[in-house]
Amino acid sequence: MDLPPLLRDLVRNVLVDAPDVWLVGETDDALHLEAVVRDLAPDVVICGVRGREPNVDPSLVLRSSIARVLAIDPAGTGELYENKVLRRRLGALSADTLLDAVEHGWRP
Repeated sequence: MDLPPLLRDLVRNVLVDAPDVWLVGETDDALHLEAVVRDLAPDVVICGVRGREPNVDPSLVLRSSIARVLAIDPAGTGELYENKVLRRRLGALSADTLLDAVEHGWRP
């Protein structure tokens, strides 16, 4: 969690006190994060934000088993990146339905 020390402590304390949450590891080394994620297989990675971008590449969600990346800026504002598998029943395929699914993907 590359966060300011006070914010890092607050986040850690909230997680440690939560009954169904296990803090499985911490690192400030973004270069070794993929190895840490591979070894520990967390559901969520929490990271800091520098400028407008998270300190972790959000595509890590796609390249690993993690379900979410939570990026928190120094002011305590967060953005959540999720990798969700969605399913939409298309019914009988027509040319239009097929093209719509290929071109636009998921639309609720």
